[in-house]
Amino acid sequence: MTITLTWTTGIVVVACIGMLTTVGMWIGRVNSDRDSFREFMKKIEKEIKSINKKLEKIFLLLPEPIERTTSPISLTDYGKKLAGKIGASEISDMKLSEVTIQVKGFNAYQVQEHCFAFSRGELLEQLKDENPDI
Repeated sequence: MTITLTWTTGIVVVACIGMLTTVGMWIGRVNSDRDSFREFMKKIEKEIKSINKKLEKIFLLLPEPIERTTSPISLTDYGKKLAGKIGASEISDMKLSEVTIQVKGFNAYQVQEHCFAFSRGELLEQLKDENPDI
């Protein structure tokens, strides 16, 4: 079988070479971005570990624990005092009726888990919206 080279065949060959070159360059950029992202994530992981260590030290400096670790978790008198200083009661009072309706019929553990999820989700988003500097 003989291949006859015409101008259209030449254009197709050049176009294929151009596409392969473009794809190769794109793959190189993707791999470079992946490597940069991995380095960034390692830095973030180090920072998070550092922050966690600092938080642990802060909690160790507190004169007494802020929570009782019995189930369900509750604040100690000192924890209530700190919560008062940061205005946590005002925030929780605003959401009390809403959460009370949501947890009707739950046992103490289910209420605790629901409140944790609510705090990490909806409440946190609302606080961020109201306080963009956080």
